[in-house]
Amino acid sequence: MDFEEYNDVLDNCKDENEVQRYLEKHGHLLPVNNWLLGHQVDCAFIISKFRLGNQYISDFAYLTKCSDEWYVVFVEIENPNRKIFNEDDHFNCHFNRAYEQVQDWQRYLNDSNHRTQILNSLKCLRHPQIMLDDNVTFKYLLIYGRKNDRDKSNIRRNRFLQKKTDDIKVCTFDSIKSVKTEFPDYMVLSPKGEDRYKVKYVPKDFEAYDQGFFARMSSKDIDIDKKWLEELKQQGYKMDCWKRGIPLAINNKYPDTPDKLFDKFSVRHMNSRKSNN
Repeated sequence: MDFEEYNDVLDNCKDENEVQRYLEKHGHLLPVNNWLLGHQVDCAFIISKFRLGNQYISDFAYLTKCSDEWYVVFVEIENPNRKIFNEDDHFNCHFNRAYEQVQDWQRYLNDSNHRTQILNSLKCLRHPQIMLDDNVTFKYLLIYGRKNDRDKSNIRRNRFLQKKTDDIKVCTFDSIKSVKTEFPDYMVLSPKGEDRYKVKYVPKDFEAYDQGFFARMSSKDIDIDKKWLEELKQQGYKMDCWKRGIPLAINNKYPDTPDKLFDKFSVRHMNSRKSNN
């Protein structure tokens, strides 16, 4: 994997917002490997600027599940040019502040009312419905600083490692470079109100990694503007059917209704006859 462009962004960005915009379109660079269950990033989407009530906003969030458990992972990114450590090998005040913010998220979500509120806002994205009652654990990821700053001494590496807990992990922006598994770019959603979402970005190869997004998600819960509808149509998705409330359950792209299936297979049959003639 070529990291030249990514390195250039990290080296020359003005702030974390610039990195956020880049990662939205290059989701394979998000180190999701830190918190990942067996089914990978659920439905190959991530959420940008997910709100935790009225107090906090995570830069990214994603869902991952196995057969009987969910993780909801909240990600905080900071300006990659900020130092992790001072010259005396103690944590920089900016790092401490960022870590404390993640701890604030954790304390906020330990409140049962806040937990319920967040789970309700994610309800339309958690499928199948029979898994809604499965155990959900909130996890947290702080992406901060660069590897060369962290690795200047064993003291720094050890102190950085000690910041990891059962529910909080910390990594640098360079960590994804050492991961052997290649991850896809993800569809990006942004919150729209308390429990609805809008598609913000669709990668050109979404169909290759789609796990049935439009079979599971309802057009009542997801808004898509014309640009991304056209992109999905170019990839073969029958988005007009989906917008009318028909799930795209066949090969993740086609509607699961008798009349539409007849149309789909009859067209294929006609094309096959023409080619044979």
